[in-house]
Amino acid sequence: MLMALQTTRAQTVLAQSSPAAAMPTVEKELPTVIVTGDAVEGFRLAPPHGYELDGSTLQQQPATNFPDALAQQLPGVTLTHEQGNPLQPTLRFNGFAASPLLGTPQGLSIFQDGVRINEPFGDTVNWDLIPENAIDSVHLVPFADPVYGANTLGGAVLLRTLDGRSAPGGEVEVEGGSFGRHGESARYGGSGGDWSWFVAAQNQHEDGFAPFTASSRRTLFAKATRDAAGNHLDLSYTFGQSHLAGSQTLPREWMNTPTAIYTAPDHIDNRLDFFNIGDTHQLAPHWQLAVRGYLRNSDQSGLNSNVDGNYDGSPPTLDNPIATNSITSLHQTAKGLNLAVRN
Repeated sequence: MLMALQTTRAQTVLAQSSPAAAMPTVEKELPTVIVTGDAVEGFRLAPPHGYELDGSTLQQQPATNFPDALAQQLPGVTLTHEQGNPLQPTLRFNGFAASPLLGTPQGLSIFQDGVRINEPFGDTVNWDLIPENAIDSVHLVPFADPVYGANTLGGAVLLRTLDGRSAPGGEVEVEGGSFGRHGESARYGGSGGDWSWFVAAQNQHEDGFAPFTASSRRTLFAKATRDAAGNHLDLSYTFGQSHLAGSQTLPREWMNTPTAIYTAPDHIDNRLDFFNIGDTHQLAPHWQLAVRGYLRNSDQSGLNSNVDGNYDGSPPTLDNPIATNSITSLHQTAKGLNLAVRN
């Protein structure tokens, strides 16, 4: 609001037929007039800082996964599928990427309950390990911001999970589709006294449209919170496991047989154990002390085949590898302790 204070002084001159020298001048001060109106503040305010979606909005979208739902709802968000699997997309926001593909120039940071879940090696993001049916809200913060860590060049995606107070009761969902696709999910939350609890589980599988392209994933999320006397404590555990197969690029001559495979198999197996604990204490009416600690252990193994050797479907091993195929294994650990004072 813009408030202006205006004082008006008026002079009244009485005209008579007598000479000007005898004409008296009367001065009268008018009462103060206060004018209140809307100020033009647009040039002083920053542009809208971010986009926010709640979990119910995401679940209502006819999307294959969480990144697909974001692309349908948020401006500037698109998906590409270099891995050839719908559960392994590269999410791009205004050209900046968050991808599971190692070597992609990463420009977005992804957070779950205050913890950055980009992997330590290459800043990759495994979207398949996020517990989608436990998401309470998503906040997309645009622009580079050092607050969210290195490589936050184009923005950050902040995920907040549900708890027993925000999602009381139970829910079960079953879905199915073509190419052997089916999914089951369940969640339950409740509270008693100062404590609340929440558990969410999810399973998804599809056979794929081509041979040797079956994919599956499972997630489990458990959370306990305590609110008492200006103190908020939350403890959570996230488990994720997936087997994701890719559909290979075909030669142009094979365009009339899109279900054919050029080389097989190509797949990635992921596993995640993620422990997170946070405590927030109200020190004074305008002061908060926040502490958060976390431990993330992730394992990834993959097979990339480069030649069609009449593959019969038997799983390759280190003792019996397929010629010219590569087998990789990666273990990563991320741990941290954060302390913040807020005013």
